[in-house]
Formats: sequence, C-alpha cells, structure tokens
Amino acid sequence: MLLTSTAGNNAPESAFVIMAKDGSGQFKTINEGISAASGSGRLVIYVKQGVYYEYLNIQKPNVMLRDDGKGNTIITGSRSFQGGTHTFNLATVDTYG
Repeated sequence: MLLTSTAGNNAPESAFVIMAKDGSGQFKTINEGISAASGSGRLVIYVKQGVYYEYLNIQKPNVMLRDDGKGNTIITGSRSFQGGTHTFNLATVDTYG
C-alpha cells in the first residue's frame, strides 16, 4: 500500500499517530505515541517538524516513522561511550525484531 499525502498537509492519510512538539498532534513525544499504539497492523507515525530529544526503542512490528524532511524533523540524543554507554547502545533510534 502506498502512502499518499492530503492536500496542504504532509501527514499520510493512513497515519495512526501524529506527533508534534507544539501540541497540535495527538502526542508531544514519539515514545508516547509508540507506547499508546496497539494492534498488529502497520503503524505509521508522522512526526511533525521540530527537534525531539528522545531515545527510541521500537519493539513493535511494522512501525514506520515519517517526518517533514531532512533538517525539519530531528531526533537526537547525547549518549556517549565516555558517558558510560556501550557502543551497541549508542543509537538514538533502535529496533528489535
């Protein structure tokens, strides 16, 4: 199934969860949206523009993140080996499946 955009809005029509730091979405953090999602079908998480300081461990199948593009939506963190985090845990977004 292809995702299509609605006129004047970049959110895909099949988006289940919409994140926005400014409060205009269903949740303000990506982790809240992932936690609230249920079901076994495909979950499209549309992340509106902004800088999200989060660490994501996505342990659900069929999760897709969609955003407003490079430079507009940024997911970042500050873990480091010097800070005590092992190299295999340094990713900001990690999936298990």
